[in-house]
Amino acid sequence: MPTVRAFLAKVGTGFAKENATAQEPGASARFNRIGGRSRQALFARYMVGRTAIKETLCYPADVVIEFVSYPLAFMGYFFFVLAMAAHGGAIGGDAAGTSVSALITYFSIAWMLRMIVDQGVDGDVAAEVQSGDVALALVRPLPLAGFFFARFVGLGLARLVYYGVPAWLLLTLLFGDEIRFEPARLVWFLPYAVIAFRMAFEIQFAIGLVSFFTFVNQQVSWSFDMLVRLASGLIVPLSLFPPVVAVWLEALPFQYIYYRPIQVLLEPAPSNVLLSGLAIGAAWTLALHLLNRGVLALALRRHVIYGS
Repeated sequence: MPTVRAFLAKVGTGFAKENATAQEPGASARFNRIGGRSRQALFARYMVGRTAIKETLCYPADVVIEFVSYPLAFMGYFFFVLAMAAHGGAIGGDAAGTSVSALITYFSIAWMLRMIVDQGVDGDVAAEVQSGDVALALVRPLPLAGFFFARFVGLGLARLVYYGVPAWLLLTLLFGDEIRFEPARLVWFLPYAVIAFRMAFEIQFAIGLVSFFTFVNQQVSWSFDMLVRLASGLIVPLSLFPPVVAVWLEALPFQYIYYRPIQVLLEPAPSNVLLSGLAIGAAWTLALHLLNRGVLALALRRHVIYGS
C-alpha cells in the first residue's frame, strides 16, 4: 500500500512537470526574486478564507438559526443566575465579589466568543480522513493546518459580523442594565482574544488529528469538547470552583479560551500581571501548535491510501 507521502511525491512530480512546461523561461526566477512565493501563499490563504465566508452566506437560514440559538442558550444562564441570586444573594457570597451583573456580563461575552471560535474544525478534519479526501487536501498549495486555519479565520470574521455583533447588540438591548465593563480594558482584552482564537483552533485541530489513529472520533470529539467547556470556564467561571479544583484547572491551557480574556474585562489587574498572562497564553498556544505539527507528521507517515 502506498503511503500518503509516496502518493504526494508522485503527484507533486507531475505538477512540477506541468508547471515547468507552462511557464516562460526565467519567469519563475523573476517571480521568486520579488517575493512571489510569499505573496502567492498569502493570496492562497486569503482565497480560502474568502471561500469560507461565501459558504457561510450561501445558506441564510443557517445564519438566522445560529444567530437565534446562542442568545437563547445565554438566556438560560441569565434566568438561572437571577434565580440563584434571588434565593441566595450574591453568587459565592459577598466576599467573593461575584455579583449578578458580573456573571451576566461574563456569560454574555463567553457565549459571544463561542459563536466565533466554535467552528467544528475537528469534525472537518475527521471527515476528510474518513472519506479519503485528505490525500487530495495534502496536494493543495497550502499545508493542511494552514488551509484549515485560513478557513477558521474566514469563518471567524463572518461569525463575528453576522452572529457575534448582532447577538451582542440583542443581549445589550435585553439585559443592558446588567452587562457592564470598562471600555478602556478592551485594549488588553483584544490580544487575549487573539490568543483565545488561535488556541481554540489548535485544540480543535488536535482533536481532528485523532481520526488518523482511531478513524472514528465522534465520541472523542464530544467528550473532549465537554471537558474544554468545563475547564475553560464557559459553563462556570473558574473562580467559583472549589479552591482545590480551581488550582488544577488554572494549570491547564484551556482557561485562555474564555476565562482569562473575560477576566481582563471584568477585573482590574496590574500591567505586569496582564503581560505575564499574555506570555503564558502565547507559550501554551505555541506548544499546542508544535505538538500538532509533530502529530500530523507522525500521522502522515503511518497513514495508508487504499485504492489507486
